[in-house]
Amino acid sequence: MKGRLYFAVFFVALALALVLVNGDHASASIPRIGGTWTIRGEGTWGDIAVTDDGVSIITTYIDTDGYEVIIEYSYSGVIRDGAGNVLLRDSYTLNRQDLGGGIKVTSREAVIADYRITIISETRINARRTGRVEGRPVDADYVLTRDTPPDPGAGSSGGGCSVGHLPLSSIVLLLPLMMLLGKRGS
Repeated sequence: MKGRLYFAVFFVALALALVLVNGDHASASIPRIGGTWTIRGEGTWGDIAVTDDGVSIITTYIDTDGYEVIIEYSYSGVIRDGAGNVLLRDSYTLNRQDLGGGIKVTSREAVIADYRITIISETRINARRTGRVEGRPVDADYVLTRDTPPDPGAGSSGGGCSVGHLPLSSIVLLLPLMMLLGKRGS
């Protein structure tokens, strides 16, 4: 009887250790990007030097594996020439379908439409945009900033792992313990 108890304690300790090791997701090292960002860009639009100032909202959720998934990207801003003249007021939204079902952020590098982004922190993203707007080629560098990072306890901005999502390997390891305890109760 004592041997079974020691085995059960050892098994529980081993299972908890595996949960803790498996709980250290690579996703935890990637800053969360869901939320509202202020955008400032400089580059060219056709053969004109321009600035681009606006706001973007990145809508995300945290997938079961801990990675953030972008399901909507919206932008509203103003493109000006070097003299400050308004060339274009731009506003658009890319929904989940436009984003190929969603973009899972598995590293600090990602592509959203014609933006190649590098996530620096929870308050800064650098981006490079190449593509076309209104038939003209665009080549610009952007900095996205926000004043405060997302609340880690709030919905799509949360991070890390929870014990509620046990890895399959941990559940399989707990099965013998549950069977042992079930036999003991009978």
